[in-house]
Amino acid sequence: MAKITGSEKQQAILRSAQVLFAELGYEGASFDKISGYAGVAFGLIRHYYKNKSNLYAVAVMDAMNDAHQYIVEKTVDARSGLDALLKGVSSYIEFVNSATSKGKLLLSANPEKVADSENRKAVVNGFDEAIVSLFSEFISRGIDDHSIRNIDPKHNALAVLGLLHGASQVSELAGSALSTEVIMDFITSSLMNGNKGSKEPD
Repeated sequence: MAKITGSEKQQAILRSAQVLFAELGYEGASFDKISGYAGVAFGLIRHYYKNKSNLYAVAVMDAMNDAHQYIVEKTVDARSGLDALLKGVSSYIEFVNSATSKGKLLLSANPEKVADSENRKAVVNGFDEAIVSLFSEFISRGIDDHSIRNIDPKHNALAVLGLLHGASQVSELAGSALSTEVIMDFITSSLMNGNKGSKEPD
């Protein structure tokens, strides 16, 4: 049997943490459970991660980075800013609703669960850089090519992402999934520039 290296053990800890944070929540995923799931010594987690907040922040940001890459790949052939935004929305929904622990973790991520301000800020900044900025770029592109009306890119990127996360929670409460088509139709009608030939005045 091949010897497991330190780097592989660190990855095993991270992947195990993502599974357990997604399934048990921040409070339920203890170092003891994570080490058992990863098959490593309890003390080894502290060798790589100084505390649970640090491990949670790294786990969530890793999921965010994967989501960012997934969306970039799915939107590379977008014909306009609106098309990029809609493909980005569809890709984000696919990612968070996938059976993977990263998708579930990203959907349930809550920086308020993180006790220390340093790691809480890292999670917030990571989401802004990996996801919000990407959606803001799509909207800015749409304003430039007149497929999206003249709006604030970042505020509306946050509104779109808020809709996506809220739709998932409402679907769970109602016991009926809100279709991607309905969500995209709502976004299109809200953001689309009715007059494709010109921008709205400031």
